[in-house]
Amino acid sequence: ALVDAKYKHIDTAWWYNTEPYIGEILESLDKSGKIKKEDIFITTKVWPCFWNDPENSVEISLKNLKLDKVDLLLQHWPVCFQKVEDSNGRVGLPKDAAGNILYDKNGDYLVTYKKLLKLKDEGKAKAVGVSNFTIEMLERVIKETNVVPACNQVEMHPHLPQLDLYNYCTEKGIVLEAYSPFGSSGAPNL
Repeated sequence: ALVDAKYKHIDTAWWYNTEPYIGEILESLDKSGKIKKEDIFITTKVWPCFWNDPENSVEISLKNLKLDKVDLLLQHWPVCFQKVEDSNGRVGLPKDAAGNILYDKNGDYLVTYKKLLKLKDEGKAKAVGVSNFTIEMLERVIKETNVVPACNQVEMHPHLPQLDLYNYCTEKGIVLEAYSPFGSSGAPNL
């Protein structure tokens, strides 16, 4: 797809478990001269189990992608999961015995965003944004950091047009990027 269809954007995340494969493909295509890594816009995201140590998540992603930096770094969700480790490393979706997600009671999504801004300053990303943020959450982020997110990636399609959010983001200069533009499993458009 990168070569034949001339894709120019890869949207990935630690949670998707695709980054090692993407890194191998990018490196192979770069070495073959078919594409240059720097010609592909790469987005990755920090999952909520890394809410207070996104540096760890970003280092894993960069290592797997075989990159020094990404074009866009997003906070995947404005929630904070408890840190749970098992033999495979960090548990992405920690749950109790009843199957309830374990949220960190002391967590604050703003901590993640502030740390992502530091990672940008360190050269790990060209831009920082968020995903799944409401207008109220965006207002808090802007008010408390004086930094407008570059992007807010949300589910958006004809069944969920997000018009108020679209208008707000347009007014603030935030790119509103759609995921599931053909509808999610609960709202299929096709």
